Amino acid sequence: MLSFFIAERFIYRQIEGNEIMIKRQAIIGLIFSSVFIYLAFRNVEWGLVWQVLHEIDSLYILPFILCGILVQIIRNFRWAYILEPVERIEWWPLFAITSVGFMAICILPARLGEFVRPYLISRARPIRMSSAMATVVLERVMDGMALVLILVPFVFIVPMPRWVAPLGIFAAILFFASFGILLMLALYRTWALERIQWLLKWIPSRLSVKIMNLLNSFVDGLDVLPSARKAIGLLAYTILLWFLYAVMAWILFFSFRFPLGFREALILEIIVGLALMIPAAPAFVGNFHIGSVVALSLFDIAKAPAISYALLLHVLTVSVIMGLGLIFLLVSPVPMVFRVKDVVKAARS
Repeated sequence: MLSFFIAERFIYRQIEGNEIMIKRQAIIGLIFSSVFIYLAFRNVEWGLVWQVLHEIDSLYILPFILCGILVQIIRNFRWAYILEPVERIEWWPLFAITSVGFMAICILPARLGEFVRPYLISRARPIRMSSAMATVVLERVMDGMALVLILVPFVFIVPMPRWVAPLGIFAAILFFASFGILLMLALYRTWALERIQWLLKWIPSRLSVKIMNLLNSFVDGLDVLPSARKAIGLLAYTILLWFLYAVMAWILFFSFRFPLGFREALILEIIVGLALMIPAAPAFVGNFHIGSVVALSLFDIAKAPAISYALLLHVLTVSVIMGLGLIFLLVSPVPMVFRVKDVVKAARS
């Protein structure tokens, strides 16, 4: 985890000023993570946890890391696919921005890291920040929709914790409604923006003009949606990513010699994905662990091996992201120097 601490010092030292909203959101995330850490780790026998970790088959660590790198590569292909109607960008510089952006998601509080990729791409290429932000919003909506689509059949064939169904319903409403709004903006741009402009007539004209300019450039980032073929391709990329997440979890099952298959790995990733929707501390500490432990408990995995698995899965996943991000932060084909307060300012604008 050396890369995590190096990058953390590099980025956190730049945070200045009294960003009250960000601090409030960070505190909320810390509260949730603290609760989940308590729930996940209470009554655990740490001697057994270290024993299980000592006895794992490390042969599967390298395939896990390679699969984690493949996930980042597919993420980059997906982002390039969404950006293509706005601006065609060379793959390698975009991969550098993707890697540093996901590293920032792991480090920065209050999900502020989500703004780093749009910020960097808007500085490296002639793309407005709001257009780039629309592509990231679309990614997150597609992630949520794919998670719900994969979750639905398992709800009927696998006994799930009681909180999964309500959270799944909430996720379905949130993500499908969000997709409907984005699709409407993309397909009926003129009509939708005229309706919004009419609603904004009650606020000062200077602010109204600013909002409309931001919305116009935001909708530019949704140009992939009007094409049914491209929209289906985007969904295919997203489902592939979820299956690769499951492959990573499945590979690690072999390391712990768990008698579980790919189906169980997919269920684990679904539950972890739902847990990550809840506000969290940086690197999703706590949320990630409670999701993993709850999922493994469905398959009669004892507490100590489940905790050991959750710890290693989290450390390896974050290490892959941090390692790639740190490499490109130090050696990048495009400028990666940024101040967090500038990202905050750009995000708030």
